Amino acid sequence: MGRMIMTILVVIAVTCLSVPAFAADKGDEAVMVAVDAVLVRPVSLAAVVVGTALFVATLPFTIPAGGVSKTARVLISEPFAYTFQRPIGCPDMKCEQAPTREP
Repeated sequence: MGRMIMTILVVIAVTCLSVPAFAADKGDEAVMVAVDAVLVRPVSLAAVVVGTALFVATLPFTIPAGGVSKTARVLISEPFAYTFQRPIGCPDMKCEQAPTREP
């Protein structure tokens, strides 16, 4: 079980570190969107699931220490925002969305 979690965390780390390399060339927007949709989003979703499990597992330690809100933010809120609130093809939360045109 511990070895599987470590493997998942390594895959997430490698994926997150390799995605910004695509951001160097603005001409490859289609590649960035494809990589984001096929690889990064599913791995990010797995990070949300693993983070939620770790959060629940650490509750007995964080409740007495008073660190529940920080732990929830780091293990659940940030991965959730990265997975579901970030524009597709954007490697970080700082990307600006193009203005949408309404018919």
